[in-house]
Amino acid sequence: MRLESVALPDETYKAEPFWVIMEQVNGKVTGSYYGSEQQGRKFIPLFFSKYHAQMLFIESHLTNDRWCIRGLPRHALRAFILMLDLFKLQSVEPMIMFRPPGDISELGYAGFVTDRDLLAKEYYYDEVPKVVPDPV
Repeated sequence: MRLESVALPDETYKAEPFWVIMEQVNGKVTGSYYGSEQQGRKFIPLFFSKYHAQMLFIESHLTNDRWCIRGLPRHALRAFILMLDLFKLQSVEPMIMFRPPGDISELGYAGFVTDRDLLAKEYYYDEVPKVVPDPV
């Protein structure tokens, strides 16, 4: 149950501070995150706003039977940061997605690529041990 509460957030979790799009099967998240590819780079989008996550969900033609939006409370954010070490091995980066409040223009999102160390420092507010050590 502890592993599920950390790595598989349910619909009652609120973002601290992020929202993500996750894969689900039979109404339960699998632990896989929705990702996108732009100019040959792969990203996992993070949102400050559930509404903005819902907008991308719709724009990307995702379906409710396969995907869902979940908040990352602090303990789930830590687990996500730990997984970023493994995602990095697959050249997948986190990208913070932002739209100004009320923006419905076709300009879309501003995306800010970040990394596990900055997420830990600026949003988790603590160190997170590395799963995969940095190459020497």
